[in-house]
Amino acid sequence: MIDITIIDDALPLSLADDLENLILNNDRYLWSFLPDITYGNHIGKGSVTIPGFQHLYFNSEHGIISYNYFGYIHSISSIIFDKIGYKKRPQIIRAKSFMHLPLIRPQEYLHDNLHIDLNFPHIVCLYYVNDTDGDTFIYDIDNKLKRISPKKNRAVIFDGSLYHASSLPTKDKRVIINIDVEYDIVVE
Repeated sequence: MIDITIIDDALPLSLADDLENLILNNDRYLWSFLPDITYGNHIGKGSVTIPGFQHLYFNSEHGIISYNYFGYIHSISSIIFDKIGYKKRPQIIRAKSFMHLPLIRPQEYLHDNLHIDLNFPHIVCLYYVNDTDGDTFIYDIDNKLKRISPKKNRAVIFDGSLYHASSLPTKDKRVIINIDVEYDIVVE
């Protein structure tokens, strides 16, 4: 199991700016509507349905590739994983962007539904595209809650078996890139 690792200034600033501009200011960047941003993979009481948007870059299970942008995703994953000492080039299983919009929060809302991305060993890399609010909640191996605030050019890497959840922003849209990679990467 790997620790929850936060990396500020994850990418060179010019690449972070280009990525933000590409995703947020490009009318050819296509978003798909999701009635529930966590796919209805609900656990526990108080599950909520939170709509949002996604852009799928790659899904190895379904053979889907967005050739226009997958090069960006591969580059950023390599840069981020290199910063924390991974020796192998990350093998991406699935990569997507997600966008939350500021919405009226349901009563007693803390975060979206807890979930894991995939039902087999993997590592999650979340990259925050823009400055906003809407923390990420991760329950570590001791079931202690970790909160990570979104910040442009911040990445968080953690074991994919940890339950986690996004939360709604209140100020501006919240955009992340979610990259799931194979677990067999060796850390020095």
